[in-house]
Amino acid sequence: MDEVKLTAPGLRLRAWHDDDAPAVLAALADPAIDRWNGQGVTDLARALDWVQWRADRSSGTRLSLAVTDDAGALLGAVSLNEIRGGNASIGYWTVAEARGRGVALRAVTVLTAWGFREHGLHRIELCTRWPTLPRAASPSAPAMPWRAPCASRTSTATATDTTNTYTPA
Repeated sequence: MDEVKLTAPGLRLRAWHDDDAPAVLAALADPAIDRWNGQGVTDLARALDWVQWRADRSSGTRLSLAVTDDAGALLGAVSLNEIRGGNASIGYWTVAEARGRGVALRAVTVLTAWGFREHGLHRIELCTRWPTLPRAASPSAPAMPWRAPCASRTSTATATDTTNTYTPA
């Protein structure tokens, strides 16, 4: 498969590399990431395993990209998951220093557009944890041409997960 490289203002989305492991270890040690997106990465060896697993696209069912600034510093991750039958879900996390700067919104926007345009997807679900939903649905967020009103917003029994469905405009 061809390597996917995408850009958004001030961001680069690229495949994971082994040398990302130290930055991933530091990022996933953040209690905010661990609380909502725990990965079980507690040492450099596990961080390397995580990076290599995320870089592996051989199943064809996921695409995970590192999100960096223009200088190459890791700002987060964005992934299309469970890619099947024209559908997928999208997830993301950002390092503490990147939060509140629109990094997640820009990364999700560019990867979602790529998924619709280049991968033939027709439905992408954004799965988010309840405390992050107000930021994700902020009326001050830039309008996205692919964003449609959600036909359904469902919560799991734990009332912490919400799924928003987006379709191309």
